[in-house]
Amino acid sequence: MIKILAIDDHQDNLVTLKAIIQDTFPDAILYTEQQKNEKEYLTSLIAERTEELEKELKERKLAEERIRLLAYSLESISECVSVTDDHDIIIYVNKSFMHTYGYTNEELIGQHTSLLRSPEMEFEHVRDILPETIEGGWRGEIMNRKKDGTLFPILLSTSVIKDENDCQIALLGVATDITEMRKSRQALVEAKEQAEESNNLKTAFLNNMSHEIRTPMNHIMGFASLMSEAEASEKDAYAEIVLKSSNQLLSLIENVILLSRLQSEKTLLEKQVFIPAVLIDSVIKNNSSIDQMNGNTLAAMIPEELQHLFVISDIGKIEHILSNLTSNAIKYTFQGKIELGFKVNSDKMTFYVKDNGIGIPQKEQQKIFESFYRGENALSLVIGGTGLGLAIAKQLINSLNGTIEVNSELGKGSVFSFTFPFKYAAESKEVTVKPLKTMQLSEMAILIADDELINYLYLEILLKNSVKKVDHAKNGQIAIEMARNHPYDMILMDMRMPGMNGFEATKELKKNFPDTPIIALTAYASSEEMEQARLAGCNDFIAKPVKKEILFDVIGKYCRK
Repeated sequence: MIKILAIDDHQDNLVTLKAIIQDTFPDAILYTEQQKNEKEYLTSLIAERTEELEKELKERKLAEERIRLLAYSLESISECVSVTDDHDIIIYVNKSFMHTYGYTNEELIGQHTSLLRSPEMEFEHVRDILPETIEGGWRGEIMNRKKDGTLFPILLSTSVIKDENDCQIALLGVATDITEMRKSRQALVEAKEQAEESNNLKTAFLNNMSHEIRTPMNHIMGFASLMSEAEASEKDAYAEIVLKSSNQLLSLIENVILLSRLQSEKTLLEKQVFIPAVLIDSVIKNNSSIDQMNGNTLAAMIPEELQHLFVISDIGKIEHILSNLTSNAIKYTFQGKIELGFKVNSDKMTFYVKDNGIGIPQKEQQKIFESFYRGENALSLVIGGTGLGLAIAKQLINSLNGTIEVNSELGKGSVFSFTFPFKYAAESKEVTVKPLKTMQLSEMAILIADDELINYLYLEILLKNSVKKVDHAKNGQIAIEMARNHPYDMILMDMRMPGMNGFEATKELKKNFPDTPIIALTAYASSEEMEQARLAGCNDFIAKPVKKEILFDVIGKYCRK
């Protein structure tokens, strides 16, 4: 565009000149002024024009600075920025784009955006992006592909780039790699699902616990109240019901406590020598109560060469696992056969319990080892239980550094097996020998230290017809004074008493009577409690509630029958 300034004294000359210039240069702009004071006027016009030029230059520099800043910003941001034409041909990408996708600038410019799309992505999913962008913009998640073929999710936002006249000149795309965001989102979804499932399991557990506790309590309270009015011939039957229900309730409480301990603390391994074949026979014997067998038969399947194998491991934990698996097999099998066995492979031993019961659906075979889970099968929900047995078994096998698994087919039965490391033992060298028995049971004088009178009365009733003498001390200090005045052959020591507790009393008694057996009695039947009692000087340990057969078995270690 040509700009011309014409100055003349005569207006006619200016009109003629303007006509000639416009005919020759149609786009020219002609500024005409009549000359009045040529020098002053020209100076004024030059100054005015100079000011306009300086203003235009300043604006141009500001525009260039904004463009430079925008270019630096696009190259510096972490998002992937691309500019394409109306046909989705790439005409610009920033550094983040090249870094994320693994291409160079030369490899991308001039390429269609389909180069970056996942080949598995359906056309229908991306066909609307371009028209919607031209209409105003698009935003969504799609799968893209890097140069090495790696597929990854992006969050893409697109919009139109327009010039100063509001005309479309290009398309802008801003993409963010959301791989980690999706992982976090999935983790949150899984955590939410687990929390909901855990809440459902706990609700089911509380309902089961309410039923499992109230049922034996109803039996105990009901038949205990009837005993005072019953005939002599009926009392024995009522007492048997009360005892059976008490054992059922005790077993439930012990399972809840054991699971809580296994989940919250590290349990110690108590290794000793035992014969696996004998252990299996013992588990079968302990689970062969006729009224709980559901018409099943229990059998041991042990190879001849393993009948007399001696090994070293934690027999208590192994027996507990086997008993839980056997009890479960009996519960979910009807008129069938349950088989117990074991095998050895190098330094690993595997026990198994096989049944031909109702079986377990494939989708539940991992869930059944979770606390409180009892299965979705209608029959499973009807059969009694709290859903703790397998959870306890898994925790116990974990403490043995072993693994547990199940193979099952619905309607055809299940095989539970657990494998753990062990050591071989020589029968002649490593079989534990019981302490030397020193006197007859009937000659023994026993002191019972317990602050609860009912606990003492129960033990006194158990012992009074079998031993020579039974005395009572209400706390540890009284027990020490009585022991000084009356020599005792054994002391049954409650470890949790007011004043001087059993631990302190045992330490003091052992200073003066080191050869007197002291048996710890406690309701806190944890490995830590047992270790603390041993360090205090106790010779043995009996957990409350005390069972008659266990009491006499422990006392029997220290006397002649």
